[in-house]
Amino acid sequence: MKAEEFSSPLLFEVTMKIALLTCKELEGYVAYEEHLDRALEKAGLDFDWIIWSNWKEVDWKNYDAVIVRTTWDYQKHIDDFMQAMKEISNQTKLFNSYETIKWNHSKDYLLEFNQTSTKPVPTTEVKIKSSSDIEQLFGNFNSEKIIIKPFISATAHDTFWLTPDNFNESLDQIIEVNSRKRMMAQPFLSSVVEEGEYSFHFFNGEFSHAILKTPKPGDFRSQEEYGSNVQTISPDESMLVFAQSVLSHLNEKLLYARVDFVRNENEYNLMELELIEPSLYFGYGEGSADRLVHCLKERLK
Repeated sequence: MKAEEFSSPLLFEVTMKIALLTCKELEGYVAYEEHLDRALEKAGLDFDWIIWSNWKEVDWKNYDAVIVRTTWDYQKHIDDFMQAMKEISNQTKLFNSYETIKWNHSKDYLLEFNQTSTKPVPTTEVKIKSSSDIEQLFGNFNSEKIIIKPFISATAHDTFWLTPDNFNESLDQIIEVNSRKRMMAQPFLSSVVEEGEYSFHFFNGEFSHAILKTPKPGDFRSQEEYGSNVQTISPDESMLVFAQSVLSHLNEKLLYARVDFVRNENEYNLMELELIEPSLYFGYGEGSADRLVHCLKERLK
């Protein structure tokens, strides 16, 4: 056999390896990541779930990409989390990017949206030191119900739903929390309980699926952990245009994004723009996990 017959190299496909970030304890949370597991397996990708707080023990260069998923305790360890994200991004591709995570980890971005045509629920920073500080907010918002919560929070933790009749019951707790955390105030929109909160999901900037979350009777929180009802919806064009307009203000096309908004009379208001570790409600969007994995592979070409 002639030597030149061996001159052509063998061609083979290298399996990409993905790290998915989670937290130590998911008990009490509702997650749909089993759909993502199946989609990754079907696509032939190798993947590991890694607890983000163990970041110093991992050689991230061994992974083609790292995706932030169920890191739902990071708000309690924000400095360590941000350090972890920066270090990971220095070693491999991080989704979403460190710059996006840095911008999105605090709800200061809502104050930025105040200056755009895409209006959020009216939002202002507060420093609560006495009852008069809260009393003033009802007048400022022209609302009989307001919400006060930290700029950095998740799953309605340290969130207060207040009326002129009940706010004194929570006053001491609000003052204590505000002494440790920056807090914001918003009017409470009745549509949150009467209609619900919409969540629109986008992968690589393209619409994937939408849901409507309605709090259980007597509650104001839209999270499933508090008993809300979740249903898949087919959005009308005005909703899709609004959600897309929110993303149009960003500087980059993101692997994943969730736009949460509510109806406020004749317009929509942004509630939250989830770009770090949103539940992507794979269980309510047929084929959505497959679409995300396809978009990931496109980003890694």
